[in-house]
Amino acid sequence: MNDIICRMTFSVYAFLLLGCSAPTPTRQEIVGKWAGNGGASVTIMEDGTFTGKHFPFKKFFPPSFIKPQDAARTEFDCGGTWVIKYENPYWKVILDFKTSSVPGYLCNTSLLIGGENGVLENRPPWYLYYWLEEEGGARFRFLKVPNPKTH
Repeated sequence: MNDIICRMTFSVYAFLLLGCSAPTPTRQEIVGKWAGNGGASVTIMEDGTFTGKHFPFKKFFPPSFIKPQDAARTEFDCGGTWVIKYENPYWKVILDFKTSSVPGYLCNTSLLIGGENGVLENRPPWYLYYWLEEEGGARFRFLKVPNPKTH
């Protein structure tokens, strides 16, 4: 009986230690082109820059931030710099907008890094996302586009 309890206890600890710990997303895994809904894409380059195409305007900028003359806009293009950073409990790709196809709309925003595998969705293959509303709700996801040279 004690042997069974010991094994069960060990199994629970092993699950907690191995199942909950997450690998660190690497720069090489994040660099590349990522595609989202509605034709949105973000290309993250090795040199620390990014370009965004067809980003959904009203998903990146809250209604209180949007000027009346821009209320009808549906998308925008942007560019800037990026870094990977861990902010408990998430790994993030922080985008610092330096250019925008809509003048006056520059910001810093984070794309969270999620995993397709693992109990906590914390194992590769990775995807990038941001919450559409409150944390834990619907997500706007970007999936990595396979590089034809490596596949």
